[in-house]
Amino acid sequence: MKKTTFVFVFIIELILLLVLLSAGCSPGKQAGVVVLHFRELVDEDNNLSLRVRELDGKRVSLTGFMAIQSPLDGSFVYLTNMPLVVCPYCIPGTNTPISAIPALASPGRPIKYTEQPVTVTGVLEVGEKTDLFGYTTPLRINVENIAVADAGKLSPSLKEYAMLASDGVVIEVLVLLDQLVAYTTHDLSRFDPAMLYAFDLEKIDGLIRKVRGYGVPSYGGLIDILQRARGLAVEVNQLIESQQQELMINFAEEGMFLWRAYFAWADEMAALD
Repeated sequence: MKKTTFVFVFIIELILLLVLLSAGCSPGKQAGVVVLHFRELVDEDNNLSLRVRELDGKRVSLTGFMAIQSPLDGSFVYLTNMPLVVCPYCIPGTNTPISAIPALASPGRPIKYTEQPVTVTGVLEVGEKTDLFGYTTPLRINVENIAVADAGKLSPSLKEYAMLASDGVVIEVLVLLDQLVAYTTHDLSRFDPAMLYAFDLEKIDGLIRKVRGYGVPSYGGLIDILQRARGLAVEVNQLIESQQQELMINFAEEGMFLWRAYFAWADEMAALD
């Protein structure tokens, strides 16, 4: 009788396990994790939402981008709803970021920066704290796991942006535009010409060919920006060669236009709700 009971219990447990597996709740899956979206963090008055306050101390997951302004030691990152945010957006007149949430690394597990969208899983902590950058944040996630976001759950345009990020194109574009802005928006009249490096036009041409080679229609805006950036690089190279670096500032408007145009394109491609 005991043997029959044991077999019956074993069969019931096996059936339950199969049900769990078919439902996507296998032991390997993270259980009890609430999926959050950026639109749920604050209410229409930019106050912490009731939903978030009720999740204090609960395990949550949130998909976003790492802001560029994050500690070099990887102790935490700002998770934002748009790619390549240099400084987390703040409520006007305050030092409180909106559409940004700190993700605090576990002890001994520093966070490595990436331009790709990531999904952070961890325990949500509600309560004001001021970080080393002087931002007072009303909530944060104590990270248990952080990984590149599942491509299957991304919007088509975000997938296309993520492809550029994973192939290193995003960082190449940023390096190019950053150098252009640095050269054209500062007074370099007293700068040692030997310290100025000309742009590698062949490298820029290769970058344009690489982006065009994807054959993705939405990359057209980026190609236009790169072609225009190449034209500015030609102008800058000529001034470097003639040692007239003080004239570069005449192109400040063009440099800043390219910078803003790129981020407008990236935000349109990759902004999360």
